[in-house]
Amino acid sequence: MVRKDPRDLIKSGSMTPFQLWIVAFCTLIAGLDGFDVLVMAFVAPSVAAHWGLSGSALGALFSAGLLGMGIGAFLVAPLGDRYGRRPTVLLCLSLLLVSMLWSAMTGSVYELFAARLLTGIGVGAVLATINIVVTEYANQRRRSLCNAIISLGYPIGATLGGLISVFLIDAYGWRAPFVFGGTVALVMLPLAWMSFPESLDFLLERRTDNALNRVNRILPRLRQAPLVELPPRREVITVTKTRPLELLTGEQRVPFLAACAIYFCVMMTFYFMVSWTPKILTDAGLSLSGGISGSMLLSIGGAVGCLLYGLLANRYGARRLAAGAMIGLFVMMMLFSVMSYEPLLLIVVALTLGFFLYTTIAVLYVAIPVVFPVTLRSTGTGLAMGMGRIGAVVGPYVAGVLIELGWERSSYFLVLALPVLVAALLLSALRNGTPATMTTIKPTAEAGG
Repeated sequence: MVRKDPRDLIKSGSMTPFQLWIVAFCTLIAGLDGFDVLVMAFVAPSVAAHWGLSGSALGALFSAGLLGMGIGAFLVAPLGDRYGRRPTVLLCLSLLLVSMLWSAMTGSVYELFAARLLTGIGVGAVLATINIVVTEYANQRRRSLCNAIISLGYPIGATLGGLISVFLIDAYGWRAPFVFGGTVALVMLPLAWMSFPESLDFLLERRTDNALNRVNRILPRLRQAPLVELPPRREVITVTKTRPLELLTGEQRVPFLAACAIYFCVMMTFYFMVSWTPKILTDAGLSLSGGISGSMLLSIGGAVGCLLYGLLANRYGARRLAAGAMIGLFVMMMLFSVMSYEPLLLIVVALTLGFFLYTTIAVLYVAIPVVFPVTLRSTGTGLAMGMGRIGAVVGPYVAGVLIELGWERSSYFLVLALPVLVAALLLSALRNGTPATMTTIKPTAEAGG
């Protein structure tokens, strides 16, 4: 007789130290990603002066990381469904190690563009993968909180990385922050190799070689007894390889398309705000340090928002709170676009705006992965994130075009805030998705069905 599926015990039990370690390590990875992506903003003035770069050349370097993130989410993250979450994380950390050290040694803007592109590929793929690992290892009660915590890693890593970069650039030059990022990846890679587990969902559904032994090596760390045999699959898999086109058929089509559109809309608005806030504030008369401080206020408010969302999502409903956060973000962006930037008023509004802005990012970590079945989870989440990266490029670019055309601040803010209202409406479409633990992939003619 087969013992109860260990995934049920994970979902209903308390969080073990091993599960907490997985959440903490994934948060560290997200923090490294936040630093690695935004480090270019920290070194940009020094790099521009060193090579005499034009604004367009510098803009290309900014875009390289975001472009790479899209490629990583589209092409590399789906490898997690075929080869496993663990090897995908190890591959991505290796890419970050190589690309950051390469960035420090580049001799031309073209080399730096290629290195930044490679960094983005690693970041885009690993963010999707760690999101899935935390979703699969967290218990039901704390899953929303755990996903919200890893969403905090990105802005915290960017903020702390900015402070460290200021010191490193002053002391050692613009290449030093890249060396720092590569060194952190070098430390994390062996840690991941020794302690980062494969997903139980992946092992139990894919039934890879030696799956039972691999599962039984993980279960004691979760305070569970070993299995005599694997429990029955929860997904009927009749094809040799999972194909992304399965997301466009049957029950998965509507939630998949909705997830892609939600990611695109949220990232379009989010990257507009984080990219343009310092410039908007300095154009309004604040000093450069004041503009940067405004961005930091967004991050501080965002940290509070992510944690609060994670704590309350299970009690009040993840999607209901998500819709409220998106509507709140729209309202605060409209207020931010017409207010006068007096110091005290700016502090209050920026903190509140950041609260809603970063909460919308936490929403993506909580609501999207569970829409997809286990064998399509990396693929579905990765493709949705890839669409988000397209939005991340489109948002700041559209803002620049509208500003250059002479649009009023309130007008272009309205255009860039409307996507989050669209995202709020699309949240209801995610309910059409079959829960991941019950989804069935139907037989195909190729499989003999």
